[in-house]
Amino acid sequence: MTNVHRTSVIVLFLIAILANGFFSLPKAYAATSPNLGQADRFAVLGAAHVTNVPTSSITGDVGLSPASGSLYSGITQAQVTGTIYAVDGAGPAGSISNASLLTTAKNNLSTAYDNLNAGDNADGNCVGGIVADATDLSTYDFGNPVIGSFPPGVYCSAGSFQLTTTITLTGSGVWVFKTVSGLDVSNGASVTGGDPCNVWWRVGSSAVLGTTAAFRGNILAYSSVTMRTGATLSGRAMASNADVILDSNTITNAACAAAATPTPTPSSGSSSSSSSNSTSSTGDTVHPPLSSTVIAPYIIDSRRVDANSVFISWGPYSGIDTFNVQYGLENGVWLYSTNVTGFFTTINDLPLNRPIWVRIAARNEWTIGRYGEAKLVGGPSLPNTGLAPYKNTIPWYVPAVPTWDEKLLFQNSFPLPESVNKTSSGLPVRLSIPAINVHANIQHLGITPQGEMEVPDNAVDVGWFESGSRPGEKGSAVIAGHLDGKNGESGVFTHLHKLKEGDKLYIEDDKGTSTTFIVRESRMYDPGYADDVFTKNDNAHLNLVTCDGFWDANSKSYSKRLVVFTDITQ
Repeated sequence: MTNVHRTSVIVLFLIAILANGFFSLPKAYAATSPNLGQADRFAVLGAAHVTNVPTSSITGDVGLSPASGSLYSGITQAQVTGTIYAVDGAGPAGSISNASLLTTAKNNLSTAYDNLNAGDNADGNCVGGIVADATDLSTYDFGNPVIGSFPPGVYCSAGSFQLTTTITLTGSGVWVFKTVSGLDVSNGASVTGGDPCNVWWRVGSSAVLGTTAAFRGNILAYSSVTMRTGATLSGRAMASNADVILDSNTITNAACAAAATPTPTPSSGSSSSSSSNSTSSTGDTVHPPLSSTVIAPYIIDSRRVDANSVFISWGPYSGIDTFNVQYGLENGVWLYSTNVTGFFTTINDLPLNRPIWVRIAARNEWTIGRYGEAKLVGGPSLPNTGLAPYKNTIPWYVPAVPTWDEKLLFQNSFPLPESVNKTSSGLPVRLSIPAINVHANIQHLGITPQGEMEVPDNAVDVGWFESGSRPGEKGSAVIAGHLDGKNGESGVFTHLHKLKEGDKLYIEDDKGTSTTFIVRESRMYDPGYADDVFTKNDNAHLNLVTCDGFWDANSKSYSKRLVVFTDITQ
């Protein structure tokens, strides 16, 4: 047989084998890049700390939220081709204070993290199934014909992934690697191939890149990202709830604002129906996005049900009734998430008598929309700021309101600004109310085991509820003061009932900034929970609380609570 004839026979034999399915290629799965929104601009985005052992080189912006800019360490503008952002003015020299941008970016990061585990990226699409904890990407085949070679798709671990040598991303499309726990990249290990914009590492706890590792893709870690000495990253290092730790590293981000085209889901070989709403003519899976008319929900009502349960409701209705509710003990640290159908829910099994931060987003089966503004809910009971009338007699003696001359003397002793108001970002230290001759130190207070706001330990200081908003920030800051003292002396808020609409008060913070508030109204409450005192967040409010009504010797409490509502001046 001639060589030509032999070649023809071999070719025909191989065609016959392939046609009859003797060799089968591993099935490819759809994978979709999430939209990073405002987080797209960041090469590094941390939550609690961003630390660096100089010198690193970072291309892209650097952000830290919700922690103060003072928790940057070793990061300088000279090392960043981009902008360093902080939530306050305490960031490194040259940094920009932009809490709004950072909050939006962290919200977008949270949404992207969730979307890496939904729709095309769900566990049902994992190539080779969900593999065991501590699987080494370098040595496990996932059903692929070449070990260490990864076509586009979703790759999932029941625990952590390890990378000990080198892997190659082949072809074009989207790669999603998901872990329940960590990602551990050995010293000198590397990832090659693939567009970094379309490579995603969803890490359930913390990611560690070893010394001189060369890594590609966007690391979205639930906890922290650590890059050891000399490691490089083409992509992003993003930690949702903890630290980004750097050590003489090079990080270059990629522009990924628009979601990438999904990796095609293979068709069965038959033609696709042109009338299908779920599959395109090319066989790509198509998931309907949220309608552009869907509005980010906001919390309408909230109230504490009992010591460990809080009720919330939200709106408005904008064509959808399925939502994702996230909550935690700190704003921006979302420890828990639940899906709800309808416009209200009761969150149970909370830490006893602790208020929580909540935010809500509309969702469908594949996509979570934009979260509405976070709100503090489940505030404590109003404090018991009455110690007892002198010798338990009723009515209680109330000293006279200071005279006009006394007010002038008071104001001259403690000059108060009348200039344009500046929103405070420091911790409150002094309260001044000229109309009732109050000039008091501010204690920082929490919640009693009985679920009430704590009260100052003496009759002359006032106390700020430190789990709520700071005076001057958006939200409701709450300050309480005693009506009376243990030995019959006047309390700091003995004359609080004399305040009237238009009276001014002043808060000085630990940075020397003074913030001005003006009285809007006063209300009486029964003892107990009063969420509207602690959680109204449409503007910057400061609410003053003391006791009122009649003394009950049995309960050792007054029958009412007086709340004076004030608003920041513009």
